[in-house]
Amino acid sequence: MAIVDGSEMNRKKISFIFLFSCLLLLLNLASSSLGQIKSEEKEKTPCDFTEFKPVVMKHIPSEVILKRFEPKYPEKARELGLFGSAVVKILINEDGLVEKACLIRGDEVFRDEVEKAALNWEFKPGFGLAFHIERKETSAIRYAYTFINFTFEPSEDPR
Repeated sequence: MAIVDGSEMNRKKISFIFLFSCLLLLLNLASSSLGQIKSEEKEKTPCDFTEFKPVVMKHIPSEVILKRFEPKYPEKARELGLFGSAVVKILINEDGLVEKACLIRGDEVFRDEVEKAALNWEFKPGFGLAFHIERKETSAIRYAYTFINFTFEPSEDPR
């Protein structure tokens, strides 16, 4: 076993402290960059309706649905033999019109058709209690959001 003098020991301590500090700095930079990426992704999410301050409508009675559209079965999905359900989140204004729609669950191949169909739905203006909540801004448009579930089933008809 070699005997290490004090100056050698100090150099090793300094090297260790330097390496450890660099590692902590890299970890800190990596985690802050990851947080920034996640916040940028969140800003780009089309399903983020928070700026509209909507009220969630968990249940929509059928009598408030004035117009309902079913999506077309996408040809690509038919060719691939895909079926199942697609859930769309919708933003409804106080006039009962769907302003935004986005696929939140389901195969991407269904996205265009389900979003187009959902944008054509119409609801009874001011339905439910969603629009009867007092707001400080009297001129602000009031919104609600809910979900529509579309189901795609394989058919015997090839077209």
